[in-house]
Amino acid sequence: PEPVDPAPDAQVLFYYSADGDIFALSEDGSTEPVVATLARETNPAISPTGKTLVYQEAPSGEPARIRLVALEDETYPAGTKEILLEGEWPALSPTGELAWVEPGDGATATNIGIGPIASEPRVQVNLQRESLTVQRLAWGSENELLVEFVADDQLRSVFSIDVTLSRTATPAPTSPLDGPQEALISPAAHPEVGTTAIRLCCGSASDPEFTTAELGVLTETTFEKIMGLEDFGLVPGPPMFAVPAGTLEYEETSGWSNGSTPTWLVGDGDRVFLVSSEREADLVPLDGVSGVAVVPGALSDD
Repeated sequence: PEPVDPAPDAQVLFYYSADGDIFALSEDGSTEPVVATLARETNPAISPTGKTLVYQEAPSGEPARIRLVALEDETYPAGTKEILLEGEWPALSPTGELAWVEPGDGATATNIGIGPIASEPRVQVNLQRESLTVQRLAWGSENELLVEFVADDQLRSVFSIDVTLSRTATPAPTSPLDGPQEALISPAAHPEVGTTAIRLCCGSASDPEFTTAELGVLTETTFEKIMGLEDFGLVPGPPMFAVPAGTLEYEETSGWSNGSTPTWLVGDGDRVFLVSSEREADLVPLDGVSGVAVVPGALSDD
């Protein structure tokens, strides 16, 4: 997307990755680059205060690493840009603690690091299973870490870790799947709804491509569908994501506002929509979006 300069004092609603760079989108619809280098920058995450942005950087021929940009004074002085550590899939908890996937052996990554952004100690969660690759991390609460994974049998699902009780975890889906061609991806926690995920379905032994995608609420025993996602042109598959967006509303004619129903930003690596719990969807005019970090309390009435 072509960056557009924001109006003075325009509030940033979210940060997003597209075409290997990180951008900010403001309530006036403007965009501006935050990180744009020859390396590939993806997977933005924002601190609970909205003052610190972390993201994944993948320089050509080097291991991926987690970097930080201090948007305002918080852990670091405003304007600081810092390499934190090697790793992937950064996620920030409601208390500002960082989780990330540590570099794995070959194609697998089986350990998760957790700790403060700027200081020790850091701890390691061992997933207690070989040939397992973590795809996404998200915090359900200050103690619960939601993990999307792909197992060696190509099972793609979600489990959670209570990081106060154990530093080891044996992966098990948080909700039973109905068949081998189903998958749960993109776990997240919406403050008004609970834990959500996207359920992909349903291929066959001869054609493993997914044909449907549903956003729903995830419990230990059920998946409660909110709405189907493929009906408005998103392509069902692992690149999809659903990021809680509070109660933001968007209309092409009037722009962004604060609404009354829970919403999510849902994308497939190409297009992105704002969808609501009332099963309404509005296309956001951004292309190639692969990840989003919504500023906490964006357009809040508080």
